[in-house]
Amino acid sequence: MDFSLGRVHVVRGSLGTRDKGAAHRYLQRIDIALADGPRSSVWSELRPVLPPRTFHRLVEYAGVPEKRIATWRELRERFESHKNQQVRMGQRSTETIRSYQCSLNSFESYIDEQGITFVSEITKAVLSHFQEWLLSRIRRANATGGATLELALVHLHHVFQFAIENELTDKNPVQVLRRKFNAGQGAQPFSRDELGRLKARARNGPPSLFGSTSLWLPYLLARWTGFRNWDAITLPWDHVLFERKEIDHVCHKNNKRVIIPIGKELLPVLEAERQRRRPRGCDPVLLNPKTGRPFSNRQWYEFVVRLGEMAGVEHAHPYRFRDTFAVDMLMRFNNVFYVAQLLGDTVAVVTQHYLAYVEELRERTS
Repeated sequence: MDFSLGRVHVVRGSLGTRDKGAAHRYLQRIDIALADGPRSSVWSELRPVLPPRTFHRLVEYAGVPEKRIATWRELRERFESHKNQQVRMGQRSTETIRSYQCSLNSFESYIDEQGITFVSEITKAVLSHFQEWLLSRIRRANATGGATLELALVHLHHVFQFAIENELTDKNPVQVLRRKFNAGQGAQPFSRDELGRLKARARNGPPSLFGSTSLWLPYLLARWTGFRNWDAITLPWDHVLFERKEIDHVCHKNNKRVIIPIGKELLPVLEAERQRRRPRGCDPVLLNPKTGRPFSNRQWYEFVVRLGEMAGVEHAHPYRFRDTFAVDMLMRFNNVFYVAQLLGDTVAVVTQHYLAYVEELRERTS
């Protein structure tokens, strides 16, 4: 397109198509928009079909009151500044910020390769190609990369929602599918039979997996706290209040304080472990029985997976203990607010992820 007034080239730029028919249709729409003026509704129709640079030149010439053009780096800088402010206010943890940064670093590497600068250039097609690009880099022989991709998309969705709220873009190109209740998806608490097999295997586990001490403390702590991975493997002894028979802990993800009663099954095992180790208050409660050192995130995940394999429980992973704890507490107390406090989560999250499951179980047993 070369729009001239006399010998002056007012607006020049690509129409983003090699089809002459499509190019002529775009030019007709541009003529209508210019004739209608800055408030024409046709401008909103042209935005998604024209290349961003061409569109920006047109609206600047026509005087269209357009939102300020934002670059990806500007958006990221403002988003991270906002998240860091939440950390200072105690609303987010530094671990959450690091997780966001990993996802955003990957996405930034991708758009740099593609020569993408502006937020308005990031479309659904760009996001679709990014998914293929990311999977090709993280897929290993023993991992699909699906969890990493899903987390990255959730993070990017939040970034673009922030952009919309701050008038840096009109649409969110990242679509994250919300999981509806399904007996085989979403919350996946262990069944009574699965718990029985896990418990028996944890108590009688071979030394090659559990060592000669703390034979089933990892199982019991996961079972009766519902902690997220990082909280489970870093819980210090000074958060275990024996005189009150409670665990008083601040969650890493959102800095929410949880106070969890220590049940009669877990309490004597904790007392025996404390007596055996004589730990300092800052020492972690859980040690990897194979190494005698604290668990890493990966070791904790593999530990539970291996326990499930030996117990004949398919798809065992640490978060299923959190699901089990949540559903168990809802069944016992029928109090969403109280269970949200135990989990260090919101009532909305508990309602969305667990309440439907509990209602389904009650219908089956009624």
